[in-house]
Amino acid sequence: VHHAMGNTKRAYLTYNHILQSLHPNSPQHEQVLHLLAAVCLRLRRAREALHYSNSILSRPHFTHHICARVNKAVALVLLEKKRAALQVLQHLDAVDNHYFILFNRATLYALQRESAHCQEDCSKGLELDSTSIAFLLLRGYSFAMQNRQREALKDFARVLDLDASFISTLGLSAQFSS
Repeated sequence: VHHAMGNTKRAYLTYNHILQSLHPNSPQHEQVLHLLAAVCLRLRRAREALHYSNSILSRPHFTHHICARVNKAVALVLLEKKRAALQVLQHLDAVDNHYFILFNRATLYALQRESAHCQEDCSKGLELDSTSIAFLLLRGYSFAMQNRQREALKDFARVLDLDASFISTLGLSAQFSS
């Protein structure tokens, strides 16, 4: 309840208490480790989140645990290790149908200026949801970084077609009203 209500410090203490009472081989142990890693990320305790995520991933049954890998990647980004974060997300099984993984990986590719990979993951994400403003913006940004203005403008125009209020959200309404 504390986690859901945003009381991350209380959730952290509660999860630690629960973790101490669980047997390390119990199925609940892995679930609490995952929740604890997520709370640590919210508290900006990247090293601790990395520790809990690695604890999950070190178990034979959980070496490809998607949520643990995402937590690990986010922790690595917070620790300024973007290349390592990208490697964590690169070789996930069945990633093509995971919207969340595709977006995080595409974002990391964009940060590393690996535009072709970013655009590929954004395109896969748009196959899953053709109205995803997040993927359109990220892919448009990636095209713009490569000086491919025509493709970038197509993606940005699509965003405006999907949500015209986006102009006012960015404070650009005066520029586009004339």
